[in-house]
Amino acid sequence: MKYKSIVTITLFILIIIIFTFFIIRYSANLPQENNWFNRKFRAGFVYYPILRSVFNLHWDGDARSDYLSNKKFKKLLIEIDRYTNCQFSQKNIENIKSEIAPVVQKPLGVEIREDDIFDLSQSSLSREDLQQIIKKYKDNKAKNSQAVFYIICLNGFKDAPTNIGLSSGEDGAVIFWDEMKEISSENPASFDLFFESTVLHEFGHQVGLEHSNEPECLMNERVESPGNAAGALSEIPTKFCPQELQQIENLRNQYK
Repeated sequence: MKYKSIVTITLFILIIIIFTFFIIRYSANLPQENNWFNRKFRAGFVYYPILRSVFNLHWDGDARSDYLSNKKFKKLLIEIDRYTNCQFSQKNIENIKSEIAPVVQKPLGVEIREDDIFDLSQSSLSREDLQQIIKKYKDNKAKNSQAVFYIICLNGFKDAPTNIGLSSGEDGAVIFWDEMKEISSENPASFDLFFESTVLHEFGHQVGLEHSNEPECLMNERVESPGNAAGALSEIPTKFCPQELQQIENLRNQYK
C-alpha cells in the first residue's frame, strides 16, 4: 500500500508539473501582452536563457538582461551571416561596434565574427523563409559568459517589402539589402548610414527600447521602414539620442 501511495503521489505531482508547464508556455505566447504571466512573471523568466528556450520566450527585448547585466555575461559576440550580395564594409562594422560597446558595457568587450556567406534562390523571403534560414545559419547562443547579438543580411522581405530591417527573436536583427539599395539609389552616399542606423535600431529593440517619434533618435520608426526615400534621406541617425541613452540606463538599473 505504501508503494502504491508513493506512485500515486508521484504521478499526481508529475501531472501538476506538466499541466503548469503547458499553461505557462501557452500564456507566454498569447498575442495579448497584458496577461497574468507577462505582467508578473515574464521579466523573471527571460533573465535565464534556458527558460527562454524551454518556454519559447522570444519577443523583442526578452534577452535585454543578457546585454545590460554583467552578472551573467561579461562579453558580447556579434555574429554576422549574409547572402552573397551583401557587401558592407569593415568601417560599417566598426562603427556599429563602437556604438554598441558603451551600451552593453561588457568588461571583456565586444567581438564581431563574420560567419556564413550563402546564395539565395528566392528574390524575396516570407517570414517562414526567414526562420528557416536563421535556423540553418545561426551558430551561437548565449552561454557561459558570452551574450550574443545575431545579424543576418538577406535580400528582401515578401511580407513587408518596404522594410529595410526587422528584429528577429529576442537576440537578432535581419537587414534587407535590396530594399536598402533601392531606397538609397538616388543618394548612394547615404547607404552606409542606412545600414548602420538600421542595425542599431534593431539592437535598440533587443535592449528593450520602443519606437520614438523624435526624428533625431535611432528608434524613430522610419529607420526600419523609410517609406518616402526623399524624406528619409534628410536625417539618418546613427547614434542613440540622449533620451534613448537615459532609457537604456533606466533598464540597466533593473539588473544592478
